[in-house]
Amino acid sequence: MPSACLQSQATLHFSYSEESKRTRLAKRQLGGLSHISKGYWDDELLSIQLVNPTAGLFGGDKLEIEIDLAEQSNVAITSPSATRFHTMADDAQAEVNQHITLAADSHLDYWPEMLIPQRGAHAVQRSSIHLSPSSSLLLLDSLAPGRVAHGEINAYRTYQNHFDLFIDGELRVRERLNLTPENQVLPMSTPDWEACYMANLWCYDSKIEVSEKVLAQELKQELGPYAAVSDLGEGLYIFRLLAPKSVTFHKQVKTLRSILKNLGFCKNVDFRKL
Repeated sequence: MPSACLQSQATLHFSYSEESKRTRLAKRQLGGLSHISKGYWDDELLSIQLVNPTAGLFGGDKLEIEIDLAEQSNVAITSPSATRFHTMADDAQAEVNQHITLAADSHLDYWPEMLIPQRGAHAVQRSSIHLSPSSSLLLLDSLAPGRVAHGEINAYRTYQNHFDLFIDGELRVRERLNLTPENQVLPMSTPDWEACYMANLWCYDSKIEVSEKVLAQELKQELGPYAAVSDLGEGLYIFRLLAPKSVTFHKQVKTLRSILKNLGFCKNVDFRKL
């Protein structure tokens, strides 16, 4: 009997044309859980949406995402809606596996919507990021505590996040997150908060160096006490955000992006055009 699970791959390879002086999508392979919008070129970046046309991921589903930028490519990728992990059997899980490679002098602005693990879900995300020393990256990774409007706060079984980042072949970051609400293994406990939205924003640009102290002061001034930054050296930074509500969370993310744009980490991307 055929399996009802979807095993899908989204392969996106980008290159830069010296003749046209623009980035182009050189190869794409899509199906099942993924689709892309028509690209939008604004004389600086090629912007696309990576879309999940299904209702979300169910037990046994697996989505493999491969993003590869050749030299001098400039790409912005976002998604129009959240990625949902639906209720599944106790012994099932659903996976999103991301493999991203940036060649010399390329830039990727990867800004997807949040992951939402729903009641009874076992959600797994794995990211393997390979950077050239002269490439640059913004990568947003955000998580909702469930379907808050439906009363499903931390009702998922487990959420696992495996993140590895390499620069010039050297492992620079390895993070492992395993949230199990049933065992009260969560990132923090805030008495005044009913829910907790969280995000990591990874930034890399070896040409930009800003002191951690200066960044921390600006974050405190603009975003309050639930935003933090760590300088991992040589242009690599991790920003972390927490918020009690979805509306507050999206405002914080927007403010953080504005801060980074002023520092030169972000190019001028208008995601509304996608």
